[in-house]
Amino acid sequence: GIVVLDLRLQADRTGPTRRGARLALDIPAWCRELRTLVDAGMSVSEALDTLRLQVRPQAQTRLHDELVRGLRQGRRLSDAMADTGAFPPLLLAGVRAGERTSGLVVALDDYLRHAESMARLTQRARHAALYPGLVAGLGLVITVFLLVGVVPRFAHLYGDLTARLAA
Repeated sequence: GIVVLDLRLQADRTGPTRRGARLALDIPAWCRELRTLVDAGMSVSEALDTLRLQVRPQAQTRLHDELVRGLRQGRRLSDAMADTGAFPPLLLAGVRAGERTSGLVVALDDYLRHAESMARLTQRARHAALYPGLVAGLGLVITVFLLVGVVPRFAHLYGDLTARLAA
């Protein structure tokens, strides 16, 4: 007694577009370019069309096609971005808030500031971990040298000394 009214092919959320888009897209650079185009007076769909013409990798082209298709279907940019799975939740929340207040450029600026501060923090953490890593590595090399080179020689020396005392 059930009648099928509509059938639609659902995109595989774990497919190559979702994973490949996340790996192939430099999110801060993409946001910077989108922000510049929107700030220059282009609409979001025009800016995405322009960005799509610039990209080379196939995964990025598919990503832009999905975004443009979503906008042409009347969806909001944040919803189209969420459907791709290539954008971080913080950016999605900022874009969603920017759509409500007509402040997309401000939202993109905020995300860019956050991304830059996270990049600086990550770089500082790497630099801070470098010195302890070098000290631990040098300590390991010295320990191995002592165990392999020095201790056997002392063992041999004490063995000779014990043999002479017994004789």
